[in-house]
Amino acid sequence: ALASVREMKSLGVTVVFEKEGFDTETSNGEMILSMICATAQEESLSISKNLKWGIRKRMQDGTYLNGMSPFGYEKQESQLIPIEREAEIVRYIYSSFLVGVGTVQIAEELNRRYPKENGTWYVSAVRRILMNEKYIGDVHHQKNFTPDDLPLLCQKNSGQLPQYYVQNHHKALVSRQEFEKVQTLLKRKGTERKNQNTCAFSNKLYCAECGFPEKSEPTVSLCGAAESIWINLNYAR
Repeated sequence: ALASVREMKSLGVTVVFEKEGFDTETSNGEMILSMICATAQEESLSISKNLKWGIRKRMQDGTYLNGMSPFGYEKQESQLIPIEREAEIVRYIYSSFLVGVGTVQIAEELNRRYPKENGTWYVSAVRRILMNEKYIGDVHHQKNFTPDDLPLLCQKNSGQLPQYYVQNHHKALVSRQEFEKVQTLLKRKGTERKNQNTCAFSNKLYCAECGFPEKSEPTVSLCGAAESIWINLNYAR
């Protein structure tokens, strides 16, 4: 507000505050406005701190529920209840990824099989679903936070504040075993891309039908052992 008033004053515009009984044309007008803005800011920060304290107490008790429901759920009486049609899509994403389908291919298939009414499926949305602990019925509170002081910018919680993990908070859409396998695959794929690991058959195997190269993809067997499969890049891109 103060910056806007100063900008208008520089353009020769006087702002009159009828309720407070002053205007920016007087010599002490800006000083009074600065004091009012500072008081309002401190009051706003104080209210914000009190609200955060209440939210963190509910996090500790396991009774806090975020205002936004994740895809696949709706909020009913402070509980996350599965939406069966969306839950089916979530299960499809997990099952596809576990058999070696890439996130780009999954997003493309979702746009064909389950198109959104007002939007598009993107790889980032697929990855968020694959990494979200809410789909196994758990809730991880305070992964990010907003500090009490200015600037009030959301930050990743890297130990500045305690985090709270609540198990069996609501009904799961995928099994804990499936979720853990997916996290293992995501971590392996990230490590392989970072290190650019190669093997003896890299850039040497090609599909006899379409000519596209074959790519080694990490996966996890039913017994939990890490292994690799070769898939067509035309399919996994």
